[in-house]
Amino acid sequence: MDKLKFRRSGIQARVLALTMFFTLGASLVIAASNMHQMTAEWERTTILNAEYALQTAASAIRRDVDEIDDLAGWCAYNPGMRTYLLTGDTASSQALSMYPTVSAKFNSMRTMAYIQRFLLINASGRQMMFGTAATSAVTLTPDILQRIPGYDSPNTGWDCILRDPLALNSQAANTIPVTHTLTLPGTDRTAHVCIFVSPSLILSPLRSFTLADGGQLYWEMGENLYTINGSLLSALNGSIADFDDAVPLDSNTLDPNTEVYTRGSGSSAQLVVRYPIGIHELYLIEVLPNGPTQRQITFVSVPLLISLTAILLLGCSLAFLLHRMIAHPISALQSRIEKISGGDFSADPDIEWDNELGDIGRGINSMSAGVTALMEHRLEDEKQKQDLEYRMLQNQINPHFIYNTLNSIKWMATIQHAPGIAEMVMALSRLLKSISKSNERLVPLYQSWGINRDPNAALTLDFGRPVTIDELRLTLRADFPHDAWWTQATVEFDDGSREVLELKKSAAPQCFAIAPRTVKSLKLFELIKAEDPSPFPALTQIEAWGVEA
Repeated sequence: MDKLKFRRSGIQARVLALTMFFTLGASLVIAASNMHQMTAEWERTTILNAEYALQTAASAIRRDVDEIDDLAGWCAYNPGMRTYLLTGDTASSQALSMYPTVSAKFNSMRTMAYIQRFLLINASGRQMMFGTAATSAVTLTPDILQRIPGYDSPNTGWDCILRDPLALNSQAANTIPVTHTLTLPGTDRTAHVCIFVSPSLILSPLRSFTLADGGQLYWEMGENLYTINGSLLSALNGSIADFDDAVPLDSNTLDPNTEVYTRGSGSSAQLVVRYPIGIHELYLIEVLPNGPTQRQITFVSVPLLISLTAILLLGCSLAFLLHRMIAHPISALQSRIEKISGGDFSADPDIEWDNELGDIGRGINSMSAGVTALMEHRLEDEKQKQDLEYRMLQNQINPHFIYNTLNSIKWMATIQHAPGIAEMVMALSRLLKSISKSNERLVPLYQSWGINRDPNAALTLDFGRPVTIDELRLTLRADFPHDAWWTQATVEFDDGSREVLELKKSAAPQCFAIAPRTVKSLKLFELIKAEDPSPFPALTQIEAWGVEA
């Protein structure tokens, strides 16, 4: 067996090793020859897809930003508006005449819903406000107006997101301030155009933007960087320049202004695509997870997949055939022999294959059957021998003489008012009768329970757990006329309740239906004996019927 096991192990190990080396070698050669091409193609495709998506979103954002800038430019170059803003006229008539013009211009804008405030302040300080938040504002004093970023600068805006400085504290929302200051050459007359834009102008075109799992989208505005999460723009400290580990990547892009970076290495590598909106230093940035190696398996070419699959199937087939033809049968035979050595001699039809190894299996089963038959024959002989010895021992007892003697002793004890002795003699008589007439190996010393004329005798039955019982059954010993019987008995339960049972002279079980109750024990006592010469009433069985509580 040791020699066979060594040969089996050696052949299997060599074939498996050759199969493994061949499969792995061929796979590595094919994978290495295609890895570079797949990586480059995946990287280029990923960058182009990301750039195209960013380009589409940026185009929509650029269109809306241009329209808002055009609104500020219209205020600066429209003759009527410029006259209203820079003449310094404090009369309300001019404001009333310009209001319909400004209102019509504002209401015709596609981006009107994104403009929270459109505030005009002419050279004389007269104010005119439109927008979704125009009705909720603090009093616009000079000090309040100075809170607007770039209020006194010529043209500022599109560089930060802040809380609306003109709103009530409880209603302040995030806003993007855009300010233009107009001056009349040669004078100190100054007018202001302030436009507060909702961040939704940026987020709305991005609602349908699809990100890869684990990807992230950023919005860069001036020196500020914001992360885009659904309908939120969350500020981050710094800008794209703070990505210290970002390395510029030379890549062919759709737009020469698109910037591509790589971050990290290995499985944690990332691609960063930064696309300009084309105005005001605004950028959309997409971070793609896991760099060029994350999804390269998805882009494996069909010939590569077919080749690798064929090689792996070939290796698996060789290993399976080896296991099926050699390793598995021998392992099964070895397992069967080990079971036989452990005492399991049952036949195993699974080892009777239709080959040379099956002949060995049939021989093992035949040997097991022979050993089993021999052991059964030996056990039967031993059993017959013991039965014969037991019968011989029983025949040595003269039961007639013994019974007469014990019966005489019982009646003498009864006459002398010694019931204990009489009960013991009767128990011995029943024991000897059982031994002489029965073939049982074990004979109980007690087959019934009596009170030995003790009026306070009681029997306690402990269930050891809560049970719900609804019926009691008592079986009296009925060796009449030797035995007497009880006419009444009381059963007390551990919950304090009682049941009085009326008994009668019968050898059959006497059943008593009771109200269901959940108890752990019961006590049988207050046993009232019938008027009968025999002083020996006894109980052979008490039963409590019910279910687990």
